[in-house]
Amino acid sequence: MQSRFDRIDAARSALAFKIISANSFLSFLMIGAVYFVYLVGLFHTQYILLILLLTSLLSYWGAPLVLILLSDRYKTNRNRIKALTKEIRALRAKALTLYNSMPRRAKGRHFKSHYDLSGSTIEDFEKAIAIGMLHEQKEVWVTAFCRFENVLKVTSTIGSKFICRPSDSVTSWHKNALRLQCNEVRQYHNHLTSRNFTRPSPQDIKTTKSLEESLNKLGLQFQSYIVYWNKILEYKILEYHGDGTHKIVKALDVSA
Repeated sequence: MQSRFDRIDAARSALAFKIISANSFLSFLMIGAVYFVYLVGLFHTQYILLILLLTSLLSYWGAPLVLILLSDRYKTNRNRIKALTKEIRALRAKALTLYNSMPRRAKGRHFKSHYDLSGSTIEDFEKAIAIGMLHEQKEVWVTAFCRFENVLKVTSTIGSKFICRPSDSVTSWHKNALRLQCNEVRQYHNHLTSRNFTRPSPQDIKTTKSLEESLNKLGLQFQSYIVYWNKILEYKILEYHGDGTHKIVKALDVSA
């Protein structure tokens, strides 16, 4: 599940690789030509510094300039990279506007209260926790008690940069779910990465397997999710299970 940014970032990387490869190849040929001239004696040893300067200039400026003059495809690729870079800047600005639209939690205020998580739809709830988790710059565990598409009750706890755990027990989860007539319990936590990739850790899988077994025995549906981000901070939500399987179920696309 890719956003517009993911697609154009991949395209820009592919074009950049082509340009760097072309520059490197032509630079190698040009430097080789200069060195050959030196070997056959057209340059004397006292000009060695001049030769080194010339080869450096040919490598840095000469190859791109020659390619721009001779290759329409090279010019097209360079212009395409400039256009994609400009679009990426615009998308990054839109993502930052989204995060800045929700103020950071004041010290001492509860995470669930500050982001007004209870009583919202699952879609609004997931957007709020993604923003809040990024603001915290720590792992946050959030448990949501849901009736179909609505979040009726939330518990949360803020951990460290590398670990978090629920603030309450499975027994209290069952009681809350019965009292609120919920059909599903969801747990979310985040991985502090903006590399556009994550996967559940062995501890994540072990914990989820234990929770799945406990809650399923009590007749409750249970789902586990990990929140993470790409390079411009568009959030993604990964669903995973106690058997280790996982898949992306939601991805923010600020271009939409």
